[in-house]
Amino acid sequence: MDLQWADLREDRSLVVALERAGRVKRMFTAEQVEQAADWAPENTRAYLRGYAVEIFRTCCGLVDFTM
Repeated sequence: MDLQWADLREDRSLVVALERAGRVKRMFTAEQVEQAADWAPENTRAYLRGYAVEIFRTCCGLVDFTM
């Protein structure tokens, strides 16, 4: 269930199915989610990771969090 919950593909997403059934209340708009995907809020671990990647990529070229 954890993996299914994290699957964001429209045709496979458990969240999308639950939302269509009226069982999920969104906390953020789709636009806010898109913005956060590109620009993490400054008080999050994602922001710190992104900042560290930029700093160390510049000096070392060795840091990468992609999969």
